[in-house]
Amino acid sequence: DEDEDDDGEWLGLERYLTSDNNIVSLQDLEYGKYSKLLESNFANMHYYYDSPGLVPINQTKLDPSQGIDIGNGGFAPETGIELGLSGTTIHYGPWADRQRFHLHKMIFPSLCRDAEEFEKLKPGMKRQYAGFNVFVEILDESIIRIPFREPSKDAVYLHNPDYVNSSISRPFGWLELKMEKGSTISTHTSYIPTIENGWENKLGISLIEPEVRSSTNHEILFKAKKHSISADIGYPLKWNGETTWTFRNNSYDADIFLLREHITLCIDLFDDFGSGDPTPYELFRPFHYKIFWNITNYAIYLNINQRNIVNNPLDFSENTYLSFQGTNLSLDVHVPFDTIFRKSNTIDYKLKTSYFDLVLDSPPWHTCNNFLSKNRVGRANNFVLDGSYTYYPLIEIDSVDTVVLSCTCDDTTLECYGFVVNYIMVVKENYFGDHIHFQTFNEFMDDLNRVEEENENPTGKVMKSQNETDVFFSFCVNNGCLVLPGHIYDSKSHIALHFKTLDVDIRFTNYYMDMQANFSPLNSRLVENVNEEEIFDTTATYGKLDEISRFRPEMLIDGLSIHGHRIFGLPPIEPTYYCRWDFVAGDILIDSSPLFLDGMIRAIKNMGYCYID
Repeated sequence: DEDEDDDGEWLGLERYLTSDNNIVSLQDLEYGKYSKLLESNFANMHYYYDSPGLVPINQTKLDPSQGIDIGNGGFAPETGIELGLSGTTIHYGPWADRQRFHLHKMIFPSLCRDAEEFEKLKPGMKRQYAGFNVFVEILDESIIRIPFREPSKDAVYLHNPDYVNSSISRPFGWLELKMEKGSTISTHTSYIPTIENGWENKLGISLIEPEVRSSTNHEILFKAKKHSISADIGYPLKWNGETTWTFRNNSYDADIFLLREHITLCIDLFDDFGSGDPTPYELFRPFHYKIFWNITNYAIYLNINQRNIVNNPLDFSENTYLSFQGTNLSLDVHVPFDTIFRKSNTIDYKLKTSYFDLVLDSPPWHTCNNFLSKNRVGRANNFVLDGSYTYYPLIEIDSVDTVVLSCTCDDTTLECYGFVVNYIMVVKENYFGDHIHFQTFNEFMDDLNRVEEENENPTGKVMKSQNETDVFFSFCVNNGCLVLPGHIYDSKSHIALHFKTLDVDIRFTNYYMDMQANFSPLNSRLVENVNEEEIFDTTATYGKLDEISRFRPEMLIDGLSIHGHRIFGLPPIEPTYYCRWDFVAGDILIDSSPLFLDGMIRAIKNMGYCYID
């Protein structure tokens, strides 16, 4: 019928799409496809296998550390492949893994029935292989690149028909791992099912001087002197039984340069690996991924440039960083895919360190770099961060991503320079607030001009480009000290505010921010001509003393409560149109000389002056 609407969905080949056809769903576009899997200047392959004989009558018992004893009378016959690669680039991402799945399914079709435990061999029977081994040695600098789709950026291309209709290839996200000579990768695929471990498959990776870069800024996200991975990637005997894959990581002398968008990039990576054709309900297998990461000697750098303007991310002569540095760090992450369909997913994590120093790194032109006596401005002991991140893969009107951060620490000291307090607020803005997307200076100026034009010519239409974020943050300190420096750039003379406990609770949404902080009674004193390197140790020592042995306070504040509330306006700017701060203090007792009062006034003036500056 000529009058029939001809704007139905196009069901033919994608190459024949025209502007008259409906735009294809962004989730269906395979722009993360990279079909060239391996490029290498040199490669050698050695395939080996033993010829199994018969099981002897007199058997040698194997030690459990030497592998599974299945009755071979000693070590099992071996078979495997050894590869040597030089100048190699490997492209393997979610698209390649989906193709691998189909090939694997064709060559090794899975049976929908439970496996049975392997019966131990008896003398006279033919000896059996225990598994297949693959060993890869890197002979020269090589790269593994993971291309993947970025659902978080779908809104950017939503109304661009050139990208959606594939007339222009949409760029994909990627993570790139560079490794030096001597790095190795090994796998063991078990042929022997056991009740205890099922099909026990192993993955081992040893990396020399690894560097991880990303498509976020094409710069280093992670680098270390050495990194190793030991993974258990087996399956249970039950054909659709719940499966847990465990990855144990160990890093040495690691530096991490973290932006908020790196977290989003990793979530997109997990989402793309978990996408593909839906699994039939009767064939679904629940998965749990557990990641354990231990780091010896670490530094985590947070960029605290105003408005998150970053031109050269790793340039210490241009950027300002607030970093956490210590000798040991452990991170546990749990990623569940245990239901066939879920509207949202929750990632649980826990981070622990025996102590960390808060370090301010400023560029040479910065006044802090020239005048600040030392760049270590804080320390916390026995720090634990426990929390979760709940996210929605699709952008919907009622979808709200939720971040839960619960922190506890002991013997904590913070030198409250005005600029340090200001930079802590910048961390909140750059990683949880209005400026989570970093930008270059030119992008900032273009965006500023665009906003001015939109304000002059408002369209009245606001499209939701990302889900809202709800942040729950709690911070508990046992035995702490706030140091109010008596000078602008050093704390040789300062006011020390010691307290037993501090509890901070913050709720931050797109509509309002609410904060409540409660201090236990604060004991204050004036400290003059002290060695700045001993300030952090003094806090820990003070917490171990009994009431009689402690100093006589020159000022006592019988508890302090701080409440802040801010209400935000309409998106996309969301300006603050109401703000209120309430300070409620208990009885204040002062028993001191005039020097203490003079020191307190100078400290407060210095903090306010530096905060504005």
